[in-house]
Amino acid sequence: MNSQRPGAVAGMVVIFVGAPADGDLAWHSRHLLQLRAGARASVVEHQRCAGEHAHLGNALLHVHLANGAKLTHTRVQDDSLRATVLMRTDAVLARDSVYQRIDLELGAALSRHELNVRLEGNGARVSSNGVLLADGRRHLDTRVGIEHIARDTTCDLLWRGHALQNGIDTAIMVTPTGQVIRNGYGSLAKPVPVTVPVQ
Repeated sequence: MNSQRPGAVAGMVVIFVGAPADGDLAWHSRHLLQLRAGARASVVEHQRCAGEHAHLGNALLHVHLANGAKLTHTRVQDDSLRATVLMRTDAVLARDSVYQRIDLELGAALSRHELNVRLEGNGARVSSNGVLLADGRRHLDTRVGIEHIARDTTCDLLWRGHALQNGIDTAIMVTPTGQVIRNGYGSLAKPVPVTVPVQ
């Protein structure tokens, strides 16, 4: 998606469906979401299954927000109980741009998402919220890394993980500068709200 005009508003829904096949398959995708200065967009990304499978999904998403751009991004991952899902999102935010996202990690045997955000412009802001719900023998793992490069940048993080039966989820630890220092395992009794203004 490449939003061209300043102040333009765009919406998009992306659905990935994993379907049963004669054998296990692997897919590898790379996407670029680029918003020009002042553009606005909302994206809903839904990864789901149409039946049991043990496919491998490997996805890379680049997000580039120019000055004053705003992106709202919702991602729902609800894949097969035997699937493996590896996802990496690299976002770069320019001056006064805003990246709001929510992630719902509900499926797959193993799901790992790495979210990296570089706040390169003054006044850039990221809001990342998510829920990890691991049941059975699922392993859901999320790593969030925020780099405050410029002045007056802010990150707001609110994540909740819950493991049922033998499931494993990931807790997120954040330093006062907004950078993740380690991933811990186990259910969180309460959500982890973090607001980090950097001056």
